[in-house]
Amino acid sequence: MKGIVKYQQKFYRKAKRTTRNVKEGDLIKLECQRKSQYFKYNGIYTVGKYREIIVPNYNGEGMNLGIKLGYNVFYDDFAILIPAEKRKSLPMPVKDEEEYVKL
Repeated sequence: MKGIVKYQQKFYRKAKRTTRNVKEGDLIKLECQRKSQYFKYNGIYTVGKYREIIVPNYNGEGMNLGIKLGYNVFYDDFAILIPAEKRKSLPMPVKDEEEYVKL
């Protein structure tokens, strides 16, 4: 299941990269490149009120880090996650009765 992410017992998939409409409560997957200073914070976060994500206790002293989307992290570095629906399998095609009955 390539492209499907399991988060809190639910399955999500990435939205298309052209989507830039991020609002409060959306789930995003942060995917910064290795050369970025935010690389170590890659993961799944919930968007806050001011288009930001909060990384709790980021340095071990109880302080929080706020990363602004579109300012600190560019649109190429994160993807919006939307709920994935299971594809319903199609029924087997009906075979003619002539194939089964051979006289």
